[in-house]
Parts: sequence; C-alpha cells; structure tokens
Amino acid sequence: MRRSTLALAVIAVLALTGCGPTGAGFPDRTSAPSELDGDWRLTAGSDAQGKFDIKDAEVTVTLTGNRTGGRTPCNIFGAFVKLDGARISIEPSAVTEVACADPDLMALEPRYLDALGAVTEQTLSGETLTLSGKDVILTFEKVPDVPISEFGGTIWRLEGLITGSGADGTVSTPLGSAGIVFTKDGTVTGNGGCSDFTGTWEVSGGVVVVTSLEFADADCPADLVAQEKHVATALGTGFTPLIEGDRLTIFPATGELGLIYRNSASSSA
Repeated sequence: MRRSTLALAVIAVLALTGCGPTGAGFPDRTSAPSELDGDWRLTAGSDAQGKFDIKDAEVTVTLTGNRTGGRTPCNIFGAFVKLDGARISIEPSAVTEVACADPDLMALEPRYLDALGAVTEQTLSGETLTLSGKDVILTFEKVPDVPISEFGGTIWRLEGLITGSGADGTVSTPLGSAGIVFTKDGTVTGNGGCSDFTGTWEVSGGVVVVTSLEFADADCPADLVAQEKHVATALGTGFTPLIEGDRLTIFPATGELGLIYRNSASSSA
C-alpha cells in the first residue's frame, strides 16, 4: 500500500499553449494583465528565406505574463517572454515532436520557432498583432477566449503520455483508466491509472498551477506507479491548457513530460 503527497511550487512555467484559462469562474490571476494577453493565430509570416506557406495549419502563440507557449505547424512548444513597451523577446524552449505528414509544414516548423526567437518589436492594432525583427515579420489575429466550460468542470480521459522534447519526444498510450476533472472551486480530482487523486489548483499569472496533489492508498504495479509519477510531474510544472476540439493537451514550457486528454463525453475513437 502506498500514499504519496506531492507539494508543488506555486511559481510555475507556461506550457502549451493555444487557449489560456480566462473568464469568469477561474481564480484571480496574480500578475497585472497586458493588452497582449491571449491566444494569437499566425496569418502571415516571412523570414530571410521568404514568405511562410502555412497552408491550413494552426500556428499560434499565447502571451500571458513572462511565460508562454503555442503551436507550430506540427507540435506544441513552450517559451519565455520579455515585454517592455514596444520591445519584446521570445525564447522558445521545450517542443513536442510529432512528425507532420506534409514535408513542407515540417520544414516550416523550425523556421517559425527561429522567427519567434528573432523578434524584437511588437505592434498591436485592434485584433492584429505584428511581431518583427531582423528579416522577420509575423502577423497574428486574436483567437477568441475558450469558454470556461471547455476546461473547468469537464471530465477529461487520459489518452496520451508525452515524454521528451525535440527529436527525442514520443507519445505513448497510457495504461488503465485514467482521467481528471478541474472544478471551478479550485479542486482537482482524478485517477492516474491505478490510484485516485485529489488536490488543489489555481491560476498564477495566467498559468494553471496544481499546488497540491495526493494519491490514495493503492497497491499498484510498477508500470502504473511510473505512469502516475508522470501525471503528477506534468501537472505540477504549471501549464496553460491547449484545447483543440475535444482534446486537452498539457505540456509545460520547460518540462519534458506532458499529457493528452480527451473529453470523455466525445467518441472514444
């Protein structure tokens, strides 16, 4: 029998991005909001090699405080941001690694990340954000906030375990029946594949931070113990939930362990 309690730091890094936890029902954020806060979808881009052909790919960046993330044509990335008036710097960090079926989009991915790393200026005009730097211009449109109902209160079923970043990243199928629910009162409950867990969560500077997590007594085999450690570590690093349709992805900016969930109300296919 075992019981493990994980005390987690309140200061955490931003993960995955795409859709941040905003709107009524979430705990108050502790950092001052910025007019750039939110999710931004790339509509046009260019670098020293020429214009980006993003085709129908969803390419994004999320800006919330000094830690952020987003989506390349194929993957999810984390990044660190410094903003000083019109000056901005973005330093991409951890990246998942899923190969694109389209080789052109696969080739565009490092160009986009390099372009983000080269930007030095930001200009906001209504719902359009332009990031520019030497030989780089990136134009984004504002993505509407994700309704709270799509994150808090939803029963999410664990569908994938992300391990590693960059070329060494993999996504594996979880064992057992695992899931999670973030309730709007700041409680998180779920199962890691063998044991039930409960804990607390809050938003700090726009980042979802699981501040405590306790697993119930259970006699679990070693592979499920390892899986539950993976779940606890990924949740404890801090993240912004990326919601695409019925899928929730959690991937911290500087971590190498992530999670993929699917809304349990959707098809299991």
